[in-house]
Amino acid sequence: MPDFLALLPAGLPNTPQLLPALLDLLPNSVVYCVPQFDAAGEVVDFNFAYLNPAAERALRLSVPVTVTYSQQFPGSHENGALAFFRTTWLAGGEVGHFEMLYQDNGYDGYYQITARRLAEGLLISFLNTAEQPRTAVEQALRASQARERVALAAAETQRGELQRIFEQAPVAIAVYRGPTFIIELANPLVCALWGRTQVQALHTPLLELLPEIKGQGYEELLTEVMATGVPYVATEMPSTIDRHGRRDTVYWNFVYLPVREADGRITGAMVVATEVSEQVQGRQQVQALNNELEGRVAQRTEQL
Repeated sequence: MPDFLALLPAGLPNTPQLLPALLDLLPNSVVYCVPQFDAAGEVVDFNFAYLNPAAERALRLSVPVTVTYSQQFPGSHENGALAFFRTTWLAGGEVGHFEMLYQDNGYDGYYQITARRLAEGLLISFLNTAEQPRTAVEQALRASQARERVALAAAETQRGELQRIFEQAPVAIAVYRGPTFIIELANPLVCALWGRTQVQALHTPLLELLPEIKGQGYEELLTEVMATGVPYVATEMPSTIDRHGRRDTVYWNFVYLPVREADGRITGAMVVATEVSEQVQGRQQVQALNNELEGRVAQRTEQL
């Protein structure tokens, strides 16, 4: 191995303290990492072996570092940084360049990174340009990511509101997917009407969850709605269902609606239903009493 001191340019002092002093004074962050391998021998992460003072300040780490690169920077899988380091290490001695805006885990900076394999590890130099005038590219990227964060936050808020409405709706709601009507969503009320829990219902084919409804016409109705895209509205449709340890005859008002993907394809159906068994049975009882009363009146009239 060549003597490092012998390779120094003329004018520099021939002393072993030169390299440590240089690394200490550099404004750029310098890091040396060694790869971490999985059982198959693939590089899956990097361990920090050395950080110069600028890197310790920039990364808010101190030697010895007990976390891996991806643990310290969990967003490195998504932004491509970890893949860049892996590719550069595999490339041997080729110098690689990478730029990224990283805003995660307490970091907020636009990093310009240079790396190359050195011996068995990866030598990395990077500069955080956060304190420097931002380039047009960085400004555009930051603005784009800010808009994305706002949009994601708004979407998450809307999703939460829809979830609360779904959970608290005074009607039974369920969403079925595919030809076997796998239950994708089921709010608490529909599960209560079925006499099943949400754990039992979710991701289960409808006729597997409620085998007693086979042959009652529901399968044919759902198949038709999914095939034609035409909603189906039912009023006081009777059904036999096993719940609470007994077999009940119940009556439903419901609508089957097709569920479409963004491209218009129908991949499922949604049901919005209310049970009207008490109303129907109450009306039937009143009608039976009226019929009985009319019969008695008619009988007495004949006797007169």
